[in-house]
Amino acid sequence: MLASKSIQNQRCSRSPGSLLHLDIKTLGRFRKPGHRVTGVRKGKPSAGAGWEYIHICIDAHSRLSYAEILPDERKERVTAFFKSVKAYYESMGVQIEQVMTEIT
Repeated sequence: MLASKSIQNQRCSRSPGSLLHLDIKTLGRFRKPGHRVTGVRKGKPSAGAGWEYIHICIDAHSRLSYAEILPDERKERVTAFFKSVKAYYESMGVQIEQVMTEIT
C-alpha cells in the first residue's frame, strides 16, 4: 500500500476567495519557426519578436482561475488586470478577502 505524502508547501484556504494568488509569466514571442523547427540557421531574426505576459489569478481554495495575455507588466496594466479579476470573481459569486503576489 502506498502511503500518502504530507502536503506542507501547498497554500490552503478555508473558502473560495479567502486567498487569491496573482502572478505574471513572461513568454517569448516569435513570428516564424526558428532553427530548432526548420533545421536552417540562415536568415534574419523574426520581425516583431519580443515578449508577451500572461497575467494570471488563481483561487487557492477552488482553483478557479482567470488569465489574460497582455503586452507588458507595467503597474497601470496590472491595476487594470486586477479590476478585471475582481469583476470576474464577483460574477462567479466569489468574495475576495486576501490577495498574495510576488509582483513588484
